[in-house]
Amino acid sequence: MKQYFLASFLVFVVALTLLVGLAFQRHSAQASAPRFTIAIIGGAVIAHKPSHITIATTPGAHVGMRIFYRCPSVIRIVYPNQNANTLGRYTWGWSQGAPCTGGNAAVLVTGSKAGQVFVAQKTFTIVVPSVPGVNGNPWGYNFTPGKLLYTPAAAFCTYFACVSSFWTSTNGYVAECYNGDYTHSGGVRGACSRDGGVERPLYSH
Repeated sequence: MKQYFLASFLVFVVALTLLVGLAFQRHSAQASAPRFTIAIIGGAVIAHKPSHITIATTPGAHVGMRIFYRCPSVIRIVYPNQNANTLGRYTWGWSQGAPCTGGNAAVLVTGSKAGQVFVAQKTFTIVVPSVPGVNGNPWGYNFTPGKLLYTPAAAFCTYFACVSSFWTSTNGYVAECYNGDYTHSGGVRGACSRDGGVERPLYSH
């Protein structure tokens, strides 16, 4: 009888030892497995120009991202290029989704690997770059296509050579004549007729 109980006790001890060993091995394997991480470590959201963010993540991870432009009445979403790198820059063009100017944009990045999923989020202020103005004018008027200039600033002729009728013949947009003077009759027949004709419009932005 004693031998039976002794044998049963030994079987129990062996079984318990095996279970403890397996549990320890499983815990060790989990502890040694690399933990997936993802972080937004830089970037710039710029109006009218390409923007970018830089992320750091685990090699081989699948990465996806969305950019939420917070406009006054709606949130516009842009999807950057999706090339995952250990340390990479992701870019998108301003024309994608016709984002709004000013305000901010929330960057949402998701990553997954080996069943682990993580999310990183960061808000960027939308940077509106200053537009260089012709002749150093402070309003940013230049020849880059934008809005035709029908109502120039009152001090316009301080920075530009204006025709004598600039402030009396104001039924058009501002344009440069071929001799370098500026007229306020762009688009009107006879504009710059004494100055070589109209060369090109001046734009505001």
